[in-house]
Amino acid sequence: MRIAAILTLPVVLAACAGQPAEPVESVAMGDSAQQAALERSQKAAAALGADLMSTMATEMAKGGPAAAIVVCSDVAQSIAANHSGEGVEVRRVTLKARNPANQPDEYERAQLERLQTLHDQGAMPAELSEVVENDGVRELRYLKPIQTAELCLACHGPADSLAPEVRDVIAQRYPDDAATGYSAGQLRGAISVRTRLAP
Repeated sequence: MRIAAILTLPVVLAACAGQPAEPVESVAMGDSAQQAALERSQKAAAALGADLMSTMATEMAKGGPAAAIVVCSDVAQSIAANHSGEGVEVRRVTLKARNPANQPDEYERAQLERLQTLHDQGAMPAELSEVVENDGVRELRYLKPIQTAELCLACHGPADSLAPEVRDVIAQRYPDDAATGYSAGQLRGAISVRTRLAP
């Protein structure tokens, strides 16, 4: 992987974990193609986040937290797919996954670890983005952090605080669940977007 440019990063970040990145070029914020890719990524992330929260809130109102878990297991991936397409791929990722489909790739894992460090330092940015090149393909990688909200604690709070029906659904659908034990304000994960750039 080669890093071409960091587009939006309000704080200085450490080097990526793993293989050191070789700088390719320095790209100005005014690069129209990359700025357009950044804007597409931001819109895709915002749309996915809003759609998921709206759907979960509706299910919570109808059937409580146990019903909202069904959104994560049966609906969330299709919602993400609906917001992807035409060179844009958007999904949720986390270091403590409930749904195996939300496991990060190597790049996302490094960025999530970086975000966690920044969060712990009280310096977490609103978003990360950079242009990377893999096997001759250039794309903009974008991550928008997800912080744990009070609404999330009914399904992601300390295990002993969850309602019995919630624990039962989690045990049935996600026997390898690692996504409990959170408190409000903690980093839950990120919305990750990959936007391909023209050669």
